[in-house]
Amino acid sequence: GSVDSHVTLGGRQVEVPRLRVRSADGEVRLASFQWAASTDPLDDHTLAAVAAGVSTRRYASTLAKCACRRVKAGVELSVSG
Repeated sequence: GSVDSHVTLGGRQVEVPRLRVRSADGEVRLASFQWAASTDPLDDHTLAAVAAGVSTRRYASTLAKCACRRVKAGVELSVSG
């Protein structure tokens, strides 16, 4: 099975299904998902935007467009184009 989880992608919180893997000892944590989920949201792009004086209010306008589901303050938003 899977469970809805979130990772940071391009400065956005994106919902992705996380596969659930079990062994005889219980649930197994997937190293690939742990890596994706633990990536620092304050990435190089964010630091460059802050250094260039972009306000947090205008930060979203500096991000590349993506066709994904984004989470903002616990509310899912559909984003396209």
